Amino acid sequence: MATSLALVVVATLITLGAARVSSNDLRSSGNEVRGLEAATIADDGVGRGMIYLRQNVKQIRSTAAGGWMNASAQRWSVCTAQTTTVPCGDGTSNLFDNTWTAYSTVPNLTTTGETLQGSFVTHYVARAATAGAATPTSGVFNVITEGQSGDGLGKSLTRQSLTFQPFLAHSPDAPLIAAGTIGLSGTISVVANPNGGGTGVPLSAWSGTNISQAGSMQSCHVGEYLTTGTVSSTQTDAAGNTLSLCPACECPNSADRQITSSGTEGIDVLDVDGGVGANPDSPYFPPDLFEYTFGVKTADYLRVKNKAQIVTDCATLSSASSGLLWVEGDCAIPSGNVVGSFAEPVLLVVSNGTFRMNANGQFMGVIFAFAHDGGTVDVRLNGGPTLYGSMISNQTIGGNGNYTARYDKAVLDNLANALGPASDISQIAGSWRNY
Repeated sequence: MATSLALVVVATLITLGAARVSSNDLRSSGNEVRGLEAATIADDGVGRGMIYLRQNVKQIRSTAAGGWMNASAQRWSVCTAQTTTVPCGDGTSNLFDNTWTAYSTVPNLTTTGETLQGSFVTHYVARAATAGAATPTSGVFNVITEGQSGDGLGKSLTRQSLTFQPFLAHSPDAPLIAAGTIGLSGTISVVANPNGGGTGVPLSAWSGTNISQAGSMQSCHVGEYLTTGTVSSTQTDAAGNTLSLCPACECPNSADRQITSSGTEGIDVLDVDGGVGANPDSPYFPPDLFEYTFGVKTADYLRVKNKAQIVTDCATLSSASSGLLWVEGDCAIPSGNVVGSFAEPVLLVVSNGTFRMNANGQFMGVIFAFAHDGGTVDVRLNGGPTLYGSMISNQTIGGNGNYTARYDKAVLDNLANALGPASDISQIAGSWRNY
């Protein structure tokens, strides 16, 4: 009897122990499932946060209506070293001090999971322009997402760091760049990039094939150019840089003040023509000028086009035009039109069409003549226009008459700033973290 009772007690204890173990296992498994669910939802929020940044890249630093720095509804606020709450902290410790600025609880990214029961809230943290400033820079951005399981018990905090690629991935090295021939005829003045070929080495024209000259084509430095006429007016940008406008200026006729003269290629001309001129043939011409300019391969050009303002009639372009503009087909800028300004230049893409700029027009920024998918572009600069910046073609450039292609670094710097932070974003390898 005693033995039987003892066996019953042992069996009961074993059953109770097994039940306790089973309960703990179930609890542990449930916690694990909740944690995975929350982490999965948080990862989904990070992915959506990246997409939303791409869609709103022009709003990140904008002070206009709807811009994230608009004074009446500013989204960004400075983190402090004392802040421990998300997104400047992890709920316990501070992660980002006052050299960072945060856009907390992005409204369009506060959502309930669609495929999983749960929800997430997304935040952005970016490097501040200066310590204590709310304005974000276009450097490192962090997408931080709080994920929560369907029952609210599982939570996850996930962070992914990103870098931005500017629209103007490569500031043009010369005022005239073409993959094909550059045919220069008429009375042409080309003001060189003083450091386009390296520090102290000027560069006026760069071609993947040949640069042919006819008429009175000359290149010079900007200081020499401005001494040959009268400055009509000046424009000043926000940084205090000044651009002198001189419609009557041209490269001087004096041989000792020219870099290249008609029929003679100076050190500022790089092309491939059997070694004619001061320089040997250039082996370093970019194989893909679209990628050289935008950092995106030609095959992926829609990634840039989708962020551009589409222009149907170049006759509407004016001094109020700015940013990235894209025209499919022909583009003729009317006589005397001023396009863009020193403070807010234009990046104009002319796609599979004819580009004409005539009769004393003025263009501030970069013109990119883009042939793709079997199409062609035809570029002609005639009748006295002045280009402040760079003309790029992935085919050829031609023209005649009295026109000027004038490189200006400040114009190109202002263009890069006016275009906004980025054309695309990419994840920084190894930066993903789950708290």
